[in-house]
Amino acid sequence: MGTPPRPPLAAVALEAQELGALAEVSVESAAHERAARKYVEAAKRVRDPTTRRAIALVGHAHARRAAFLKRHPDDDHKAPKPPPEESPVSSSSVDPPSGTLCVPDLLALERRLHALGVGGRSRPTRSAKPVPWVRRETTEIVTAYVGTLSPDHPSELPSHDREEHLARGLKRLSDENASLRRDRDALAAKIEAADRAKRDVDEFKHSFQKKFDALKKRLDEFRREYPNANNPANALVDPQQPQTYTQLQDELKTLHERLKQEQDFSRKKDKVIERYEHWYRALKASANKRRPASSSRPALPDDAKQQTAGPTAGQQTTTTTTGGSTTTTTTTTGGSTATTGGSQSAGGVPPLPPAGPP
Repeated sequence: MGTPPRPPLAAVALEAQELGALAEVSVESAAHERAARKYVEAAKRVRDPTTRRAIALVGHAHARRAAFLKRHPDDDHKAPKPPPEESPVSSSSVDPPSGTLCVPDLLALERRLHALGVGGRSRPTRSAKPVPWVRRETTEIVTAYVGTLSPDHPSELPSHDREEHLARGLKRLSDENASLRRDRDALAAKIEAADRAKRDVDEFKHSFQKKFDALKKRLDEFRREYPNANNPANALVDPQQPQTYTQLQDELKTLHERLKQEQDFSRKKDKVIERYEHWYRALKASANKRRPASSSRPALPDDAKQQTAGPTAGQQTTTTTTGGSTTTTTTTTGGSTATTGGSQSAGGVPPLPPAGPP
């Protein structure tokens, strides 16, 4: 539960005045005690030190009167009679600010001081000023009843310091407000930029889809107008898939092996041709040596001519020499023909070289 709100100072002062008036017409000590407590409460809420001292003195006077009545209950006739007072001053409809007293309140306090015998002239002269011991006693009374307020109490702060503090707080609030407004403007600008970028992307997607649909429609029309296999628009799928790197490596290795085999075969054929050329030159030289002697001889039969001519293309000849005779065998590729020559002397036709590999 929250504490109830404190009444304004004017209401407290008016209540203290009413309690003091009731205590003046009463001979009970309790009435003076209530009035003293109320005046002390009002003095604690006043900022002006002079007014606070006056209110504290009024409360002190009521406290002394209450103590006197407690000690001498039968001497109530000796108590001074207060002068006739005016009717209580009605408070205005609007309460003054906290910590201030109205002029009627001050006048009523002055009359109360006169009635209690502690008041003086409204404007004391040089001779009417209180002596130092009176001033010291008054200060002690105020300190005893009101107490010394802490320097941090709002009533002790000077008005210009409070205004300066309020001005600093207002400036700090305005700076924070300006910073928040800048942050809000920056955030709004970022949101607007994001929305603009989103709209641009949506427009680009729409225009791109529109162009893509138009291009696709045109390609379909071109394929229908030219239904030819050579038309690139009809080649939706590539007939030959691109070869991978491994396939290309395997194919290259196979080609290298075939090239090596062809080179070996060509080298062997060159050797065979070279041997046949050597045999042909030797045969020709031998024929040239035998030509004068063979001019007187009869013509040779066809079998002997064939044996002497040497192997033709597509034939293979085998010559065997035993003692002084030479046997020549000719084999024709593509047919089953075999020829066996007669015997020759050691100075006849040189033998054929051995057949190499094909």
